[in-house]
Amino acid sequence: MMLCIPTLLINGLNHPRVYTIRGENALHIAARYGYYEICIYILEAIGSPLYVAWYQGGETSTTHEVTAKLLELFLNSPERVRYETPLHLAAQYGWECVVRVLISYPQCELKPNRSGLYPKDLICTRAPTSRSTPEIRSAIAELVRKNYYVPLIRTESDLEVPYVGEPFTRQKPPSLRHLSTSVLAPVQQMKAFAGPMTYRQALLFAKLWQNPARMSVVACQGDDTDRPGPSRLDLRFLCPASSRVYDKSNVSQSPGHIVRAFRRLNMRNAMERIGCFLAKAQNVKWKEYWSFLDVYCDLSEPDGLRRFEEYLANQATLLFEPSNNAQIAIGGNIRKIENLYAMHALTHVDIDEQQYPLLARWKKYMLFIMNT
Repeated sequence: MMLCIPTLLINGLNHPRVYTIRGENALHIAARYGYYEICIYILEAIGSPLYVAWYQGGETSTTHEVTAKLLELFLNSPERVRYETPLHLAAQYGWECVVRVLISYPQCELKPNRSGLYPKDLICTRAPTSRSTPEIRSAIAELVRKNYYVPLIRTESDLEVPYVGEPFTRQKPPSLRHLSTSVLAPVQQMKAFAGPMTYRQALLFAKLWQNPARMSVVACQGDDTDRPGPSRLDLRFLCPASSRVYDKSNVSQSPGHIVRAFRRLNMRNAMERIGCFLAKAQNVKWKEYWSFLDVYCDLSEPDGLRRFEEYLANQATLLFEPSNNAQIAIGGNIRKIENLYAMHALTHVDIDEQQYPLLARWKKYMLFIMNT
């Protein structure tokens, strides 16, 4: 397969390898012909420091820098004739699925071509009738507008409370520089992000994520007229999120109360799970950084499940090495905390045992441990 050979994607100058006289690289070609799965594989490979380290013959001090540079170049490099990026090509040929893949990367920029036209100006201009329907045009137009993402910022070793950052765009990624200038200030990391969405949607998403809706107290007149003063009031609570009224007996079942209780019980990964839930509820893409995979992905989606299965398959090969006590689990040990975090992300996901046998086995073992 092409992605098994890094030199087919990367040239000797650490730039995308060009294949046509128009100056198109592999991503240009895949975007032009609508091979969205190939687009996914290319971007996943180029965005992986492990893949770039393989190309370099081993991890070096520049591996992560080269990885970031290559990902940006593949997404934003124009071809030599019309100066069109892969996003231009996918939009004008009506490949909604490819546009969705490209735009899901914050590094993907909305740039003009040689004629000053942006992807939104070229939607379906070269697409056949079957891919030029009003629905497809509208869907692509929605994707290539100016989009915003909402990040979750954590510090190394969770030295500070995680927080939801301000909405950001591809052109202006979130600042991860600590407010303190001290050399002892903890390093910040974007642990997850949701998007793309409009600015108004992003502001609302960030507000709900950081501060779940609080209840409004509604005082109702009680039936006991013999008891004077406030004791006669029957307190009710209005939830602004669901517009439902609760009383003292069931106020703990309100969405805001449940979310806050969950955050108190799961300080280490509650914000990620709440953000993922909100993203699913609002039909927004969700990406989360998993250190054992070294990639941003949604672990509950097919791509994330595939990556997890491949990781466990690699762990399984270690079992056959002599004097090795590794387990089919994250880090080779089912007791590592990362297994619990991954389990929280997959609790409500049905695992196909035929397609993901090792992952299904891992989940059953995790359920057994959690219930004992």
